[in-house]
Amino acid sequence: MLKRMIINVNDDNIRNIMKDSEKKTYLIDVIERDNYFQRSVNIDLDKNLPEVIKNFYCPISYEQVLERMIDTIQLSHQSAFTWTGTFGSGKSTLALFLNALISTDEQIRDLATQKLSTDYKKKIVDFFQKDADWQVVNIVGQAISIETLFKQAFKLDDGLTTQQIFDYLTYISRTNRLLIFIDEMGKLLEAVNRSNTSEDVYFLQQLAEFVNRTEGRIVFIGILHQSFTAYARQSKRHMFNEWQKIQGRFTDLAITLSVDEQLNLISKVIEIDSSAVESKKSDDNFQTIIDETTANVANGRTIDKGKFSQTLENVFPLHPLVAILLCQLSKKNFGQNQRSIFSFLMSAEAFGFSHYLKNTPLDNFKLYQPSQFWDYLDNNLGNMILSSEYAKFWLLSQLAVNRYEVRGNNEMVNLIKIISLISMFADDTGIHADFNLLQSATGLDSAKLISLLEDLQSASLISYSKFQQAYIFNEGSDFNLSEAIEKYLPTIQDLTFNELKQFEPIIAKKHYQEKGAFRWVEIKLLPMNTTSIRDTIATLAKQANASLVGYFCILIPTNEEEFAQALNFASELSPTYPNFAFTVLHGYESIIELLKDALAIKAILKNEPRLINDTIARQETEARLVQTDDKINLQLQSVLNQSDWFNARFKEAKPLNIFKLSSLASQMADDVVERSIECNNELVNRNQPSPNAKGAIRELIKRMIENSKEENLGIEKFPPERAVYESVLKNNGLHYSDDDENYFFTKPKTGSFKALWDCADNFLQQDENIGQLVTADEIYQEWQKPPYGVKAGLCDILYVAYILSRPSDLANYINDPTLNLK
Repeated sequence: MLKRMIINVNDDNIRNIMKDSEKKTYLIDVIERDNYFQRSVNIDLDKNLPEVIKNFYCPISYEQVLERMIDTIQLSHQSAFTWTGTFGSGKSTLALFLNALISTDEQIRDLATQKLSTDYKKKIVDFFQKDADWQVVNIVGQAISIETLFKQAFKLDDGLTTQQIFDYLTYISRTNRLLIFIDEMGKLLEAVNRSNTSEDVYFLQQLAEFVNRTEGRIVFIGILHQSFTAYARQSKRHMFNEWQKIQGRFTDLAITLSVDEQLNLISKVIEIDSSAVESKKSDDNFQTIIDETTANVANGRTIDKGKFSQTLENVFPLHPLVAILLCQLSKKNFGQNQRSIFSFLMSAEAFGFSHYLKNTPLDNFKLYQPSQFWDYLDNNLGNMILSSEYAKFWLLSQLAVNRYEVRGNNEMVNLIKIISLISMFADDTGIHADFNLLQSATGLDSAKLISLLEDLQSASLISYSKFQQAYIFNEGSDFNLSEAIEKYLPTIQDLTFNELKQFEPIIAKKHYQEKGAFRWVEIKLLPMNTTSIRDTIATLAKQANASLVGYFCILIPTNEEEFAQALNFASELSPTYPNFAFTVLHGYESIIELLKDALAIKAILKNEPRLINDTIARQETEARLVQTDDKINLQLQSVLNQSDWFNARFKEAKPLNIFKLSSLASQMADDVVERSIECNNELVNRNQPSPNAKGAIRELIKRMIENSKEENLGIEKFPPERAVYESVLKNNGLHYSDDDENYFFTKPKTGSFKALWDCADNFLQQDENIGQLVTADEIYQEWQKPPYGVKAGLCDILYVAYILSRPSDLANYINDPTLNLK
């Protein structure tokens, strides 16, 4: 009887528990997730599906990819592309979006157009939706011959030759512009390596050359997970050279998302259908977390605080720190880009987002915490992490967590998880484990947090990084680098700027677009603590030429007196050197501090005996040196984004950013080579043409000499030399006919080409040259100097055209008895 009563009581308890459970509302009941984001897409099967475009989020980086394509097609006439990005980076989705932008279905097209931002919409729409309709062919790669795949896609006869395939594509493009996608192109390239024959590689080479000659009527896009170089490394030795031939024929565009864009993507997935949950966004505690996180990131990188705060608010109910670290998970070699994000958000994995939603009651609401994210990684990706480069780091964090879990110190466990996550995933996000962030993430009062941090430092589990101004998780070494730096700093006496990384030159882009020739301005870092700075400027001025047209000089003071001297110096010398621009580094104090740290670290690496047998300590020290150098370079780089510059063209110092500096570089180039010719052909309008370009030049010169009376010099179809002929000779009137029958070379009557001919004439008629032998190289030197600035790749062609235009005045012969002419 007693037993029966106990059973009855238990049954009632169970029923009561079940009733309570039925009454409770969990987050899974009021928070939905857009399941569309979970699935992969197929560019062939999913084409023109409205739901694909409705759910599509178009980040700025995608629009920039399309913009770069447009610029490349319009400026360089190159229309063979590859899109390269890791698995799950959204390449196929972007391809479907481009399909929709040029769709013949007006509803689909309008839907896609609305996804574009105002910054890029006009340019993208003008190119892809005006002038002519598009025909799109979407192909999914298979492990077969590339040529065979093309024949199948276009339903062509198996017996057609490569040229017949290209003729058919040309026929299509006469009516409509043609866009060809090959998704999973890597399967084709892997099949090429397995076949161990060069035919397919050669077909790719021919395809790129053909597409690049269509002036944008045909656009080809191959979608890859890794670059051509990576596939070349997998090939046999005799195939490697074949891969190298196609490397530069495709313009490669990287498909990747920034942290901010990935955060936006996360926010698109989470949909809250409850005013009770929505109201918790306004909770003071949550807003404080957002404010602290935003301020923390802003200390590490430049952000728009207002927009970033709004983005973090939209990832609710994820803790903002979790969302940022989740974005970084997608970039690790044990993650799979955006698929890692969606796997966390959508799957039923232990400690994932779904698990949290199912087990968090609405009446006991808590954010998804960083400690839960650590548990998610440990349970679901732990083995993958332990087989990656982060193995030792993760193993040490596991040991630390286990040590304090055994002691029942949950606050310490939570703190360790947060610091280890940030140390592992922060990278370029700007997030760093400073005191305020840790207090916000743990909810501990100051005294308690300080005590825990001191305990972890005493146990050598964490250390405070003066450089990062944050706590970092140690990797198993007792060597305290921060203390060692403080010890060595007093020994640093002389500062040297010689080892600072030099900047990439500023390209004169406008000049390049108008003239077709690359010219640039170099950036020079000039410390004011040297006595020979005026001599340095004078020496640099002598080194400028028709390609290197000037210098942007950053003057670096080391104290207030030198700062004032630098301002006077810049103002005084800028009128004397019109092709120089000067600016003074304002944040020199922090640069000096970082430079001292870098010199101290180098001294530690050279002299510290404890690093000999402590591999981890040496790696940490070497990494700190790289970080310090990067920090120095980042601060110097900021000078290019917004500083006041002195130049002879300005009445007073003028604020310029990187784009305006490029514009100034173009003005310098225009002034230095004011008589430069226009030639928009990258094959030859350069000082060092590629081997293929040299072959085209040789073939063209042979045609110029042997077939000067023939139309197009007798060149049939469109080999590379035909493109050079049209861009250099035909379009500039150097080879033409009065009657469309008899063609000849003639002296140009006006413009920059006439100036070149006059230059050669004047050189030959100088007193010291009359009656003397003059070499072609001497004429080349005259042409290559300012104000002409002819690139070396054009000299042979223009010289032969010059000689052939003066048959009755000049004699030309080859003075080389060893040459065997046939």
